[in-house]
Amino acid sequence: MKKLQCSFLVMLMANVALAAPEGDKNEPVQNADVEVQQDSVFFSSNLPQVERTINLSTARTTRPGALLMIIDHRTNKPMLDSGLQDYFGLDSGGLKIGLGLRYGIIDGLDAGFYRLNGTAETFDTYQVDARWQFLNQDSVWINMAVRLGASWFVQPGQDAAGMFGQLLIDRVIFDRLCLSAGLLFHSESSNDVKAITDDSWSTAVSVGAEVRILSWMALDLETSINIAGYGSKYPVFSLGLKILTYRHTFSLVFSNNQYIDEDGMVTNTWREFGDMIVGFQITREFNL
Repeated sequence: MKKLQCSFLVMLMANVALAAPEGDKNEPVQNADVEVQQDSVFFSSNLPQVERTINLSTARTTRPGALLMIIDHRTNKPMLDSGLQDYFGLDSGGLKIGLGLRYGIIDGLDAGFYRLNGTAETFDTYQVDARWQFLNQDSVWINMAVRLGASWFVQPGQDAAGMFGQLLIDRVIFDRLCLSAGLLFHSESSNDVKAITDDSWSTAVSVGAEVRILSWMALDLETSINIAGYGSKYPVFSLGLKILTYRHTFSLVFSNNQYIDEDGMVTNTWREFGDMIVGFQITREFNL
């Protein structure tokens, strides 16, 4: 009798095992075709959007519903003139301070406001613009955008204004390198050596690159070269070491140009590479 009960129990267990579906829900399913994706260096939602290198915009817009705050600081005195005596120009006066905001209206469309204080030229500059990205590298090979805006130069009794337009392209390669380029026109360009008799308008081409050395560190390079209209002698060049955290960047900047809005980036600069100045940039993105 005991043998019969054991035989029946063994048969019952065998039938249950045969009837059970493969891959019991309590067991982890192994699938060789499923590949775990690591967080992207450029496209992680935790990292800032690459909507600029340092001063130059890319074709990428601010995330929809996000507000981006920008703080710029540039010295006036060349950093090598006196070294530690005035902290490489930080304590020498004539500082340029830029404050900006950008808002992502919808996917592919943002708008911005920027203010740059006056120093030697005695006027403050206010700038508004909108940027529309109409091509995306997810569906075509590159990102492409147009940017339209206006500059208002505020000086007691002598206000002036100008318009600017920009065509922008960029592409991220191997999730480590973002290359960008642009064509910029401004109807009323400015810098501290421009005379009233000079052409009021300027046109420049720009090239930029951001290399992600680590997921939290990048090296940024950019140049703007005047090709028509008013332009000073030397192309604008900037180098930045950028630290990235959650929706936030801090960049230590070395440049031969103090004029960091569009009307000043389009004009070249009188500073040679030996007259480099130092500064910093902070960006912070807020979800609204």
